[in-house]
Amino acid sequence: MSERPSLAGAFRPAARRTQPAAATAGTDSAVTTEERPEVRVVAEAGKVHNVAVYLPVALRNQVRDRARQRGLTITDLVEEAFAQHGANYHELTAAPVHRPGSMPTRSSQRRGHGTIQIQLRLDDRQHEWLDAQVERHGAPSRSALVSALLSRHLGV
Repeated sequence: MSERPSLAGAFRPAARRTQPAAATAGTDSAVTTEERPEVRVVAEAGKVHNVAVYLPVALRNQVRDRARQRGLTITDLVEEAFAQHGANYHELTAAPVHRPGSMPTRSSQRRGHGTIQIQLRLDDRQHEWLDAQVERHGAPSRSALVSALLSRHLGV
């Protein structure tokens, strides 16, 4: 067996220093305070966890099939779609541009449809970014944004 180094003392509290305190009641005393090291925030990926998203059943089947054909995970496909199409919910859900001389399309009423849950494996930064995009672009939910994005990406 190899000798492991000792970790004794590795987790000692920071060094302390004394500073003169303001005179109180005519006595001079020293107050001990901790030195505060400079703190730098580094954006780390964080823990990876499941993030639930609900897609219409037909879309989920197409997403799953496309991901399998290309050897990707569904999360990889979502990342690719965001990279290609952005996250602007209103652009993703906009009706196609009306061509001159053709009949305008009738807006269909939204009706409830069956959905199925998928799990995206996102780290903490990705999860926060996705939720920020939902807020920024006024999407009704994370599921609505991802559903619109995948529909555009797959051409559905």
